[in-house]
Amino acid sequence: MKDAEQSPKNDPPKSFSGKVLETAAGVFFLVAVLAVLTGIGGMLLASARYVWVVVFAAGVAGALFGGMLSLIEESAVPTGAWQDASRAAGLLVTRAFMLVAAVAVAAGMPFFILKIAGYIGAYHTESFGARPVAVTISGSCDTSRSGPLAAGDDPVTCDDVTWTADGRSVSGELRGTFNELISGVDKDGHPTQVDTARAYARGNTAYTPKKAHQRKPGSTARLKHLTMWAWAGLPLTVAGAMVGVSLRWSPEAPKEP
Repeated sequence: MKDAEQSPKNDPPKSFSGKVLETAAGVFFLVAVLAVLTGIGGMLLASARYVWVVVFAAGVAGALFGGMLSLIEESAVPTGAWQDASRAAGLLVTRAFMLVAAVAVAAGMPFFILKIAGYIGAYHTESFGARPVAVTISGSCDTSRSGPLAAGDDPVTCDDVTWTADGRSVSGELRGTFNELISGVDKDGHPTQVDTARAYARGNTAYTPKKAHQRKPGSTARLKHLTMWAWAGLPLTVAGAMVGVSLRWSPEAPKEP
C-alpha cells in the first residue's frame, strides 16, 4: 500500500561553507591520524621522547579540531540571513563563536596532555636529585668486560662509595659506564677505576650522568615548565564542546530532536 511506503529522508542541502567545512574536517582527521601514529611510534622507539609527545599531542589537536568542524558542518545549510543586515551580523558572531570554540577544544586537551606528561617525566628526573653530587669511590668497581673487549657504554658498578646529600654522608652503590668510571689499565692489564665521580643520587644508589640518562623514560620533564594555564586545558575543551553543540552554523538548520 502507498500509505505504508516510506518516503526517502529529505536532508537539507549543504551550503558552500558546509562543503568547505566537510573537506577541512577530512584533511584534519587524516593529518591527525598520521601525527598520532608517528608520535606513538617515536615514544616507543626513539630517545627524545618529549618531541614525540608533542607530535602526539598535535595529532590529538588535529583530531579534535576535525571533529568540531564535522559537528559544525552538520548545521551548515543554505541560509537567507545574509539578506538582512541585523541577521547577518548575528550570524557572523555565532559562526565566530563556533570557530573559537573549535580552536579551544583543539588546543585545550593537548596542552593538558603535555602538562601531565611533563609531571610524569619530572618525577623520574627529579628523583635523581636536581644537582649532581661528588661520589668518593673507596672499594673496587666491577664491569662485565675488561681489556680490549671493553666498550665505552659497558655497565660498571662500584659497591663501596660515599657522597654528601643535604648535609649528611650517604653510603651506597654507584652505577655508571666504562668510559665514566674506568681510567685505564694497570701493568697487569686490569682496569683501574677513578677515585671520584660526578653522579646523581637516588636513595642509596648514585648514577653517573650517562647512566641516569639511560634510566629516564624520556626527557618529557621539560614540559612541566609549561604555563600553569595548561591545567585549564581540560575544562576549556569541555566548555568549547558545549558551545559547539549548543549553536548552529545556519539558523535554518533543523534542530536535533
